[in-house]
Amino acid sequence: FPIAHRRLKQGDLLFRAGGDFHSLHVLNAGFAKTCYVSEDGRERTTGFHLRGDILGLDAVATGTYECDAIALDISDVLSIPYDALIARGQRDAAVARELHRAFGSEIRSDREQMLSMGSLHAEGRVAAFLLEMSRRFGSRGFSATKLQLRLTRNEIGSLIGLKLETVSRALSRFARLGIIKVRLREIELLDPDALRDVVVMSQSH
Repeated sequence: FPIAHRRLKQGDLLFRAGGDFHSLHVLNAGFAKTCYVSEDGRERTTGFHLRGDILGLDAVATGTYECDAIALDISDVLSIPYDALIARGQRDAAVARELHRAFGSEIRSDREQMLSMGSLHAEGRVAAFLLEMSRRFGSRGFSATKLQLRLTRNEIGSLIGLKLETVSRALSRFARLGIIKVRLREIELLDPDALRDVVVMSQSH
């Protein structure tokens, strides 16, 4: 099936909220975020995406993209027409299985994030976020301890339901305790076990 290859610069738009859905987009290299503008005019970050992630899955049900997708640095994207993908899946069981796996992974990720974040206090949410990022970076072949997040503190807060100041305080406290080291937008996890302890303690209160 036809695949469009796109090269994006930092800040380039991959797709816009409300736009007609025609293709799924595989992030082949780089980083991206998904976001939307709420009724009060504030930008709400809904996702941070790494190499190998598929963007646009949430548009399949409605036929329109639910959010903006924006490149966070130089990124390489493969855009696959959805109709062609479905037609190929009807002929090729392996393609159909991979598509079902992608949908299942998206649903599970959303559910786990809602369940974990909803029960945690502020520091627990930040710790859980860092551990999840560590898992995702490691699974994509990046360092699992030196995280190049490409997100501002405000975007992290929006993603996990906290204010910028609250995220900054939690990160500063973790740094003072020697759990992490912060260098601009790189966060190094010095003691992942201590972060897990923060999550556990947060769940018990």
